[in-house]
Amino acid sequence: MTLASIIEGNTLFIQVSVKEPGGAAKDLTGATIEASARRASVSVAADSAQVSDPAGGLARVGFHTGALSRGKWRLEVRISLGAEVQSFTGTVVVGATSFP
Repeated sequence: MTLASIIEGNTLFIQVSVKEPGGAAKDLTGATIEASARRASVSVAADSAQVSDPAGGLARVGFHTGALSRGKWRLEVRISLGAEVQSFTGTVVVGATSFP
């Protein structure tokens, strides 16, 4: 799944929404967030990865300007809350100047 498409040199922020099995927002109070983007043998850690709205189940991940070069990256987000760990993956596409 493609989560985002950005132009090379731009800053990237992605918001992750975590839900309970019934569809309600998962309370992320006290959770820790880790994120990275990977491609071939390159891995770039997110500059920021934090819970942005604990009660709403929202986390935000950011990569600074120019952190990701052109191409497709696999974004990996890991949310830990006590003994429970949830992982999410998706694709981020970084283009040269524009997209069709």
